[in-house]
Amino acid sequence: MWYLLLSGILGLFFAILILFFPSFLNRVSKVIDREMQVAFESSSASRMVNGLILLLAALFLILTGNWYPQLWPLFYIGIVALVFGMFFIFFPRTLNFLNELGNYMIAPPEESGSFQRVVAGLLLMLMSAYILYVYFSR
Repeated sequence: MWYLLLSGILGLFFAILILFFPSFLNRVSKVIDREMQVAFESSSASRMVNGLILLLAALFLILTGNWYPQLWPLFYIGIVALVFGMFFIFFPRTLNFLNELGNYMIAPPEESGSFQRVVAGLLLMLMSAYILYVYFSR
């Protein structure tokens, strides 16, 4: 049940960031965008190396999750790492599109006080509060 506590706390943390610190999210978004552009504009060798490292880490996580059943979340984390490793190697434009879509969905730069951001933050806060309620009521 530790994952309920962790997900509730992380959800509250990100909800507070979305609601009260949109400028911080915009700065983080700009740093990530700059790093993504460097990765995509540089030689494809660095992108391939990043993808291969991610694939090796994914393989390690998937195998560890299979060999040790009590560490089952590692299997799913490995699946996510595998998908993103394949994006880095085979579909870099799709990864760039997902990055841009995430930037727009979380904190659009032209609308840092937008209704969409407030609704997303409140929904995330309510879901996190419910998760924590379930965790502490057991």
